[in-house]
Order: sequence, then C-alpha cells, then structure tokens
Amino acid sequence: MDCRKEQLLQGERTKFWRADDIGDVELLHARYLKYSFGRHTHEGLAVGVIRHGVESFSCVGSRHYAVADQIIVFNPDEVHTGEAADQEGWEFRVFYFDSELLRTAASLASGKQVDLPAFRNPVIDDPDLALQLCQLHAVLETEPSHLTRQELFLLTFAELTKRHADVRLNEPSRGLERQAVRRVREYLDANTRRNVALDELSGLSGLSPYHLIRVFRQELGLSPHAYFGKNILASPTREGVGLPVFYAPNFRMVEGPTRNIRSLARVRQGNRKTVDEHSIRRNCGRRNISRLVGFNESQESTPRGDLCRGYCGCWLLCVAR
Repeated sequence: MDCRKEQLLQGERTKFWRADDIGDVELLHARYLKYSFGRHTHEGLAVGVIRHGVESFSCVGSRHYAVADQIIVFNPDEVHTGEAADQEGWEFRVFYFDSELLRTAASLASGKQVDLPAFRNPVIDDPDLALQLCQLHAVLETEPSHLTRQELFLLTFAELTKRHADVRLNEPSRGLERQAVRRVREYLDANTRRNVALDELSGLSGLSPYHLIRVFRQELGLSPHAYFGKNILASPTREGVGLPVFYAPNFRMVEGPTRNIRSLARVRQGNRKTVDEHSIRRNCGRRNISRLVGFNESQESTPRGDLCRGYCGCWLLCVAR
C-alpha cells in the first residue's frame, strides 16, 4: 500500500523523505484522523513510534492498540492494518527499511554474523527507546552530518534488536584500543570543516563502526559525533559542514538522562531569552518537543551558559535575559 497517494482530510498531514546515505530507508511523519490502512504488508521492516493519540490495528490475527510513546514493529511481509482508535486520531513517526540493515546493525553490535532479527510482539512498551527512535527520526529529517546520522541509526537499531528481537546479542569484549581512538580523535580535530562519515572513521581505526563507538566513548566519555560537535562548538569562527554553529562564552555541556542523542540545533545570538519550552520550540523549529531533558519545572530557567538537550535530541543553549 502506497499511502503517499492517500486523500487527506482537513487536519491530516503526511511528510515522506529518504535517508539514502544510510541505505534503503524511507521515513514518514504523519497525523491521521479518519484515514485507515487496509490489509497490507511491507517488503522490509516497519518501525514506528506513536507520538499522540491511539492507533488500532490488526496483526497476526489479533487486534492491537498502541498509545503515545509506544513502539510498533511489523516484520517483513507481515499482514496488518491501521486506523485511529477514536475520533482524536493519531500521530506517528515511522521508519521503513530493508531488514538487512537491521541484521547489519545487530551483527556489528555482536561482533559476528547473526540471523535476521524478528519481533514477536507488534507493540513494544519501552518509553526510553521510543524517545531514542523519535530523536533519530528527527535527526534524519533535518541533520546533514553523515557521522551523526549513521552513528545514531546504528546505535538505535542495535539497541532495539538487543532489547526486543528474537536474537541474542553477545557484545564482543572490549580492550582499550587507545591507538585507534587517538587516530580517530586526531582525524576529527583536523577535519571540522568536512562532513565526516562513520565508515571513514571505521576504516581509519580498523574497528567496526559499532565497536569504534563503544571504545571511543570508553576512552573519552563522548561518542565520535558528540566529540566532533564539541570541537565545532569550541571553534565558533569555523563554519562546520552539517553542524550549525552557535556561541556563548563559558558554556558547559549538561548530560541528560537520554544519552547517545547529541544533535546540534542553532540558537541565534540575537535571541537572548530565558530558555523555557516555548522559546525552545521556536528556536528548534520542531513540533515534537514536549519536555526538556534535565529541565527542572520548579525553576523558571536553566542556568546561564548551560547546554541542555530537548526532547527532539537537539542541543539547546540556555542564556539569561
């Protein structure tokens, strides 16, 4: 079923795009009120997150309901439907991709070739992972940095497989590999103007992409793309490719509870207001921010000069009035 040819009602919307730098990946962000999907299948894997409302669907001979912050997964060629559970409709973000990409992520995470992962339950209740999937989806919508996009895709779907698929992943033992990390670190330091890809770093280090991310974080406390972004933030006069630049003196990075998601959002220097959810929605320009990671609701603002991460995964600069 090609829902790109659907007739939408007032209040309904869809947006499709592709992530060809990762592989055969299509993405959908949609809001439906009365539209329904008849019985259909997908050639590859379909993984989505309900953002608002409730979706009702039949799959594997049973009726299912998925609510906000739940994950829906349809294995290849698995017959299913889709419709709103009530008049409020539902909004979701969905990944459609070749299931071999999932096998690749699982194999890299395990350090050996694994069988094609499959999922027994089409509804997964894992709010933290749902948040991570939403953040990845938003990154693939707007973020041009190859390193950020590829790293987050690999980590996110390796985690989905590890937690909920029918294959057991035993992560390879990790040494320090300090020489490999040093080479990658020096390469990133010297290439802040380039749109560096994860495969470049993997080839330079001699490690698999997944293992490189793990040992890099073990050594430096940051993943490669977070380290790369930090370098650009420390050099505001450089116009880095794919990572927008913003500047504030004496900033520090604040680690929130949702680790591994570190995309950068532009904060305009002229817009010096206390950062609350309203101003972050305006600065970030994404609709799916519903809370701040690490934001204390009892306080009116985050300390001046802090960097906090929004719900969409963006780094956001907190400045006082």
